[in-house]
Amino acid sequence: MQAPAPVDISSLTHRLAVGDGIWTPERMRRVADLGFSHVIDVQAEFNDEEIAAPFGVQVLWNPIEDDFQPKPEDFFARSVAFALAAFDDPESRVYVHCAAGLHRAPLTCAAILCALGYEFDAALELIRARRPAVDFPPVYLASLARYVRQRLGMAAPLPEAVPEENGGEDALPGARDEPAR
Repeated sequence: MQAPAPVDISSLTHRLAVGDGIWTPERMRRVADLGFSHVIDVQAEFNDEEIAAPFGVQVLWNPIEDDFQPKPEDFFARSVAFALAAFDDPESRVYVHCAAGLHRAPLTCAAILCALGYEFDAALELIRARRPAVDFPPVYLASLARYVRQRLGMAAPLPEAVPEENGGEDALPGARDEPAR
């Protein structure tokens, strides 16, 4: 019997990581063995809740299609609320994933980092530095920028290519894992 492929995980801070889909109980065991207590699963393709239960990992299944369409603010809000609640426990670690860990999960991590106090561009820079294969399509960045401005009250540039009305271990100085209070 062949061993399952390793989970492709990129640490953003010592408590937040991003990567690809888990898919199997064996890979979920690996995630749990690495100390992740919480998983934010944003892939629409598979719900991790059943395979996480035996390992005591708490899962938020917040499915969204990777369809290059604007993402609603509530999508970000659900993931951010789950992560911040997890971070109330100083021992918790959060793993955020989609299918490949290139679009939806990194975008979600950027929202979480902004909620933790990172500036918009600093959050994107950290993610790109730690996971160079990520891609932030302009329509996704516009959705994130709207969420950051409207829900978090922070400055966030709007990518010029997408009009506003479309709807819908610390790497940096001052980086933190706890929400600004």
